Amino acid sequence: MALFGFSGSPYADNFTGRVEFAHVYKLNPGVDGEIGKVHVKVGDAVKAGDLLAELKNEHVYFSLESAKSRKVAIAAQLEESKRSFERDTVLYEEGSLSRVELQLSELTFLQAMMELDEAKAEYAKRRFELGQTRLVAPVDGDVLRLGFHAGERIAIDSANLPVILLGSRQRVVTISMQIGEQAVPQNGEVLELRVKASGQVNHFSGRVESVDRYTRPGFALIKVVSSNPLPEVGYPIELVLP
Repeated sequence: MALFGFSGSPYADNFTGRVEFAHVYKLNPGVDGEIGKVHVKVGDAVKAGDLLAELKNEHVYFSLESAKSRKVAIAAQLEESKRSFERDTVLYEEGSLSRVELQLSELTFLQAMMELDEAKAEYAKRRFELGQTRLVAPVDGDVLRLGFHAGERIAIDSANLPVILLGSRQRVVTISMQIGEQAVPQNGEVLELRVKASGQVNHFSGRVESVDRYTRPGFALIKVVSSNPLPEVGYPIELVLP
């Protein structure tokens, strides 16, 4: 049986592949700008949600703080106008307040409600703008490449993107086998994996996650996942076919 990817396998019916990142993420800012702070370096392990880098965004941050302060102030005004309207309603029912005065009180209350909705929308907009200037890890992973340096100006349509390349912590085994040499495993099929390390061969199972028959004509690119920890990226692993 021919081997694809590596040669010299001690097993007759095996294909040998490599450990790869399950996903590689190309991270870019959502707006043009100048790189400000860089919080990671190549090779760093990061967790989902970690801030990796950010554009210079002081003006956006100040706009956000201003929108936040306005939202808080209007919320306080709304609470006060609500209390006033409730008090005026009681006075009107007692006959101590005219209908016109009650309507003016109600109008003040309704205007405060509208202003608060507008303030919340403005605050959400500023938060979104700030988020567009930040690069955050979408998953646990490893920083593979930084395509920039501090002070560099980034354009979102630049050919130099991605700004950061991040490999997921999850690993898969990929094997390329020629179609027709042997029956190609199916999605969900459980197969045996063999890893040789320190002179010993470890056996564990893996499940076929995907089979790509189109990227490379005549070949099937098989991705296998395992509940067992996999070696580092690039390590050869043998797939034992039925």
